[in-house]
Amino acid sequence: MPSTIFAYVLRFTGKHQVGLAGLSIAVFALSTAPLELQRRIVNTIVGHGAFATVVWLALGYAGVALIEQCLNSASTSIAAGSRRVPFAGCAPRWAIIASSRNRSPTPASRSR
Repeated sequence: MPSTIFAYVLRFTGKHQVGLAGLSIAVFALSTAPLELQRRIVNTIVGHGAFATVVWLALGYAGVALIEQCLNSASTSIAAGSRRVPFAGCAPRWAIIASSRNRSPTPASRSR
C-alpha cells in the first residue's frame, strides 16, 4: 500500500490522470478557437466579404465545436471510469438508439 495519497493516485490511476491532463489541455486550447472564428465571421459579413468565406468559417466553427464536444465527452467518461462508450456524446443519434436496444430492460420497464 502506498504511503501517501499522491503515490496511491499515481499507482492506481496514473495513466488515466495523464490522459485527463492531455484532454484538459486540448479542450483549453480549443476553447479559444470558437471566439476567433466568430470574430472572423462577423468581420467578414460586416466587411461585405465573399459568401464562400463565411461558409468555410461557419463549417470550421461547427467542426471545432464538434471536436470540443468529443473531447469533453471523452474526458467525462474517463473521469467517471467508464470504458464502455468513451465518445457517446459524439455518436450519431441512430447509433445510440441501436446500442440501447441491445441492453436488457430495466426493472421498471419489466413491471409494466
